[in-house]
Amino acid sequence: MKRSVCILFLVLLLFSSVSTLGFVSSADDLGIGDRAGQFEQGVENVESNVKGITDTSKWNEKWDYLAKEWKAMLLKNPIIKTADSFFTSISKVFKFVFGVPYSMSLVLFGIIFLWLVFLLEMGRIFSVFEKTQDFAYLISAVLAVILANLKVFEYLSLLIGRFIFSSESIFGRFISLCLVIGGVFLLSYLVGFIVKLIKKDIKKQKKEEDDLDRWTFKKFLEGYRKRI
Repeated sequence: MKRSVCILFLVLLLFSSVSTLGFVSSADDLGIGDRAGQFEQGVENVESNVKGITDTSKWNEKWDYLAKEWKAMLLKNPIIKTADSFFTSISKVFKFVFGVPYSMSLVLFGIIFLWLVFLLEMGRIFSVFEKTQDFAYLISAVLAVILANLKVFEYLSLLIGRFIFSSESIFGRFISLCLVIGGVFLLSYLVGFIVKLIKKDIKKQKKEEDDLDRWTFKKFLEGYRKRI
């Protein structure tokens, strides 16, 4: 009996060894090893691209260069030059409100744009509720200032810049800019949709409360008449 078990064990061991050798041979024939190498290379490329997107220092430099060229052109206008001097004198206000000191840069303009979008859209949401509708935009502004000082808008501004300027062609940048603007309109539409749902829910809840009040008052009158 023990001999039979040993023979069976040896047969299974031999079969597994042959199967393993056959699989390795087939893998080499099919180029699986090469494909595995290509897969690893693809993963490294993806990681490199992700790092390029999140590497804000690279785009800070690029935006600074573009801003210098843009600033030199704009400052030739005396009105813009006067405005630039004034905003520079109140740079601390920009630091408090937008989280960064004033500078005529695309990054700051991106931050201000995102700040205003957040202010308007969140204000629409808060204005729906009865308890916050009188201070909707004030609450929204306070939240915007907090997020700005947490560098949320700055980071998003740099990511958007990375997306727009990733293309070397003017047409590609134009398409990217259109997509960003389209995204803002889509966000506004979604907020409007959410506001409608909230209003509908509040209206339904108010109707249920009114119906309950009428039913309670009706029952009170019926009880009062019976007592009389």
